[in-house]
Formats: sequence, C-alpha cells, structure tokens
Amino acid sequence: MMGTARPNWLSRAAHSGSFSGHVGSLPGGETPGDSAFSQPLTVPASGGTLSYWYWPRTVDSISFDWQDAYVTDTNGAILATVQHTCETTGGWRNQTFDMTPYAGQTVRIEFLVHQ
Repeated sequence: MMGTARPNWLSRAAHSGSFSGHVGSLPGGETPGDSAFSQPLTVPASGGTLSYWYWPRTVDSISFDWQDAYVTDTNGAILATVQHTCETTGGWRNQTFDMTPYAGQTVRIEFLVHQ
C-alpha cells in the first residue's frame, strides 16, 4: 500500500555516489502510510552477499513506524525479510544479507518505510 509519502532520490544525503533513495517523510513532518521502492537484480550463480547502507529516522516505536527491506520475486511476493527495525538514532548503518538461497534467480530488493 503506497501512502502519500512518495519515495525520493536525494543528492544531498548520499552515503557514496551521487544519490540516495529516501522512503518515508522528509525531515520536518510525518505522513502516515507506506513508502517504498524496489530494485531488480540477478543474483550471481555463486550467491553472494547483499550489502547496503541506510540512515534510520523516526520519532515512534516499532508499534507505529518501521524500516523494512525484503527480497521479493519479480511479482512482489516476499521471499525473505532482510530487515525489520525501528531505529530512532540516525547515522549511517550497514546491513548485509546472504543471497545464496536465490543464486541464479532474478529477484527484487524492496525498501519500505511505514509511518
């Protein structure tokens, strides 16, 4: 379910490179609902490790807000939950996940924030 907080691509808050994906409300407010984007990828035949950096930000508890990442099939069905957190401290954090079970498959990595 997509809420009114659209995902954004920001150049001022990139961990590396030129842009970062931002899900959820921009600083200064909170728009209830879900905000998400996904990226398809083909997992190498050897499997490998998914690694990404995220900057958590919320004012609530996991009862109300959360930051999720999933491995989904190409139709959006969740195959695995990579992350289900509610962190309020901010600052870049690294998350890794073993992709061996999906070796040789095309999947999507979905990032979702619920507010």
